[in-house]
Amino acid sequence: MTLAAASNLAQVIGAFAVVASLIFVGIQVRQNSAIMRAQVHQQLSDTLTAYLETQASHSGIVAVGADSKAGLGRMADDELLRFSFLMAGLFKIWENAFYQYKSGFLDERAWRSNVTWMLAWFHRPGIQTWWSVRKSLFALEFRAFVESLPPLSETQAISTQLREAAGALRSRDHNLSTTP
Repeated sequence: MTLAAASNLAQVIGAFAVVASLIFVGIQVRQNSAIMRAQVHQQLSDTLTAYLETQASHSGIVAVGADSKAGLGRMADDELLRFSFLMAGLFKIWENAFYQYKSGFLDERAWRSNVTWMLAWFHRPGIQTWWSVRKSLFALEFRAFVESLPPLSETQAISTQLREAAGALRSRDHNLSTTP
C-alpha cells in the first residue's frame, strides 16, 4: 500500500469516526433533554405537593378566602396574611410552570394539568380580590396569560365538586359490583 492510499484510508476511517461520534452526541442530547423535562416535571410535582400539604394545614383559611369576597372581610389580619402567602406560593408555582413550558422543559400534558388547576382556582371571588391587589408580584407575560383564562361555568366550591364526584364514583362502583 502506498503512502497516498494509506492516507486516503485514514481519512475515510476518520470521517466515519466523526459521523459515528456525531450520531452518539445527538442521541446523548436527546436523552439528556428527556431527562431534563422529567426532572422539571418532578420538581414541579414535588413543589405543588408540598404546597398542598401546607394548604391542607390552613384549610379553613383557604376555603373561606377563596370562595367569597365576604370571607376575606371576616378574616383576622394574621389569617389574611397567611391566605396571601398561600396564594402567592400557589401562583409562583404556576408562574414557574408557565416559564418552564414556554422554555420547552415542561411537556404539553403536564402544562395542561397546571392550567386545569388554574382554571379551578383563578376565578373564585376571594382569589380575584387577592389577585387585584397582588398581581404586580408576577411577570407581565404570566399575568396576561392568567387573566386570559376563561371562567369555569361551574362555580361550586371545590368541596362540593369533590363530594359530587365521590358520590358518582361510589354509585359506579356499586353498579359494577352488582352487575353479574
